[in-house]
Amino acid sequence: EIRNPLVAIKTFAQLLPERFDDADFRKEFNQIVVSEIDRLDKIITQINNFAHPPELVLKPIDVREPVKKAVEIAKSRYGINGKVELETSLPSNLPRVLGDETALAEAFAHLVANAAEASADRSKPRITLSAKPVREGEHSSAVVVTVQDNGTGIAPDIKAKIFSPFCTTKPRGMGLGLPIVKRTVFDHHGRVEVDSTPKGTQVSVLLPAATTAD
Repeated sequence: EIRNPLVAIKTFAQLLPERFDDADFRKEFNQIVVSEIDRLDKIITQINNFAHPPELVLKPIDVREPVKKAVEIAKSRYGINGKVELETSLPSNLPRVLGDETALAEAFAHLVANAAEASADRSKPRITLSAKPVREGEHSSAVVVTVQDNGTGIAPDIKAKIFSPFCTTKPRGMGLGLPIVKRTVFDHHGRVEVDSTPKGTQVSVLLPAATTAD
């Protein structure tokens, strides 16, 4: 994944001396180099975040906020566009969770980006983000945030390895998104569950509700 952008940059750099007078080539060279450097920057950032995760600052938060931020991150960073139908169901009666808003937003953004890629081949790609309280008696003990797509699902032999670092079926991917998600949720004392069929994949993130002591 790192080698690919380097090869593109090197190829254009080698051609530059003999085609320097070609204005169209110089324009293309500039576009390619900037694009590939941006791509390298994203890769390095992802590796760094995985190897050296920032220290979490946990406090009672409204889980709807990191979910909303995740959508914006996914749109700007991963290029999710209007072709993907994005539905949200985020009721106002959710209990607060003890969480780091920035870390959770990054984790949810990975899930949204994965869902968009998984459903890209559908004629009408669709992603649904929802959240609901988990109740024990009269009290809410947790919140479940679900990201669901209408893609073709995850192959059974891959599903068992999706949380392993560098496991990916994407031609342009590092395979670090889901490991980062799992670690982030684990650090929030939650859990991640994946349910996948040929009609789509649903990833559910369970986060414990904040207590009055928090």
